[in-house]
Amino acid sequence: LGTSPRAVGNALRNNPYAPVVPCHRVVASTRALYGFDGQCGVNAPNLKKKRSLLEEEGVSFDDKSLVLERCVWDTQSYERNVKLDEEHSKSKMNAKKRGKS
Repeated sequence: LGTSPRAVGNALRNNPYAPVVPCHRVVASTRALYGFDGQCGVNAPNLKKKRSLLEEEGVSFDDKSLVLERCVWDTQSYERNVKLDEEHSKSKMNAKKRGKS
């Protein structure tokens, strides 16, 4: 996303809406669990709780405790799909305008 990991972590740590706003779904770019519930580091005690929440949601891990790649949201695909949706909406609107004229 091109953002600072420290800034993202700070925002997540101060999330007053957890678990409604599910900050536990954020993992490190290496697919490792790193921080949760105000604690950070690969040995943080609360990471067991984070892993448990993720597993309850269907996230799987490999033998090194990394989130499996198939469980990671690809932001580039998302951004591409948003752009395609916007283009599709614009073309539908233009078609309607042409039909009404």
